[in-house]
Amino acid sequence: MIRTLFLCLLLSISAVTFYGQTQTVFPSQFLLQGSLSIYDLWRINLFNQSSNNQLVFLEVTVTNSASQVVYAGRSSNVMLPGSGSVNLTHLNIAPITITNDGSAGPYVVNGLFVAGSYEVCLKVMVVEGREAANSCMPVSVMQINPPNLVFPFDKDTLAISYPMFTWTPMFPIGSAQSVGYNLKIYELQNGQTPLAAVQLNPAFYVQNNVLSTVHPYPINAPQFDSTKAYVWQVEGMINNGSIGKSPVWEFCFAQDSIPDTLDSDISCVELQRVPRGTIYLAREEICFRFDARYSEQVGPSNYRIFNEQNREVATNSNALSKISANTYRLELPFGTGFVEENYYVLEVSNELGEVFQLKFTYLKKDK
Repeated sequence: MIRTLFLCLLLSISAVTFYGQTQTVFPSQFLLQGSLSIYDLWRINLFNQSSNNQLVFLEVTVTNSASQVVYAGRSSNVMLPGSGSVNLTHLNIAPITITNDGSAGPYVVNGLFVAGSYEVCLKVMVVEGREAANSCMPVSVMQINPPNLVFPFDKDTLAISYPMFTWTPMFPIGSAQSVGYNLKIYELQNGQTPLAAVQLNPAFYVQNNVLSTVHPYPINAPQFDSTKAYVWQVEGMINNGSIGKSPVWEFCFAQDSIPDTLDSDISCVELQRVPRGTIYLAREEICFRFDARYSEQVGPSNYRIFNEQNREVATNSNALSKISANTYRLELPFGTGFVEENYYVLEVSNELGEVFQLKFTYLKKDK
């Protein structure tokens, strides 16, 4: 019986449930919905409680606060197995026939509904033309905020040569949306404003489609000049369309912050309570000297390594060996969880509980 069809419509992080044609349940968390894309409309779970297979199709209609239809479409046919379920997205119910794409308002830009109040209605139709289930729900869409810059802060003077550029995520964002960030850095000329530098100067460094809100400046990128100033900006992208850009912030470097070369893995490096601005090149091993000013017996009692996402990377229990007094070698063989040209932080603690750190980038020995 088609009346035993059970449906669950997933819109971003919220859910709406239909029971046949008679009852609709709106969970309270749906009121927290803040964004809506055209792809969210077709993320649907269908449950067929009948023992018979059912061939159905979906019809979705979105109206605005003035009861005008701003989006409408119909899916291709879907076979529901008897006493089974299917999880649908816009990919597995294609082709979708769109009779109103929302561009006239425009109410849909880059696949996203603009801020406003809407009503989303879903019908599940049997191919023969009968209606299996239908329901409508209110959706309030908020304006998506573009990213904001975090580090380097505006007018910062950096004491590190390879900054970890950081910004806030866009908000709100639905789970079905493809999100990325475009990072651009420009050299600031004498007498220019930061905005003029972005508008007029060629980009000093560009990294498109960054999938996180943190980007370590690569060691093989153009080298910064401590005698010059720079500006940076991040653009938020959803479904390959621009959502907006951050403000433009300015930064420069302390005169002694940029070395001629990076620390080599040939020599041993002294661990610091506060990491230096330079980045150690670890070609499958790190040689370091450890502060033992309190006692010659005070050595590294524990060490940990963290990746760019601040997650600990496991190492071999016997990877650390003592070379000489206060000097140690930490072996990091390729293929043990380390990724080439990625940044890491080594943390070493002594028996007094003091923590020392070293920032390094990982390379193979043949590089």
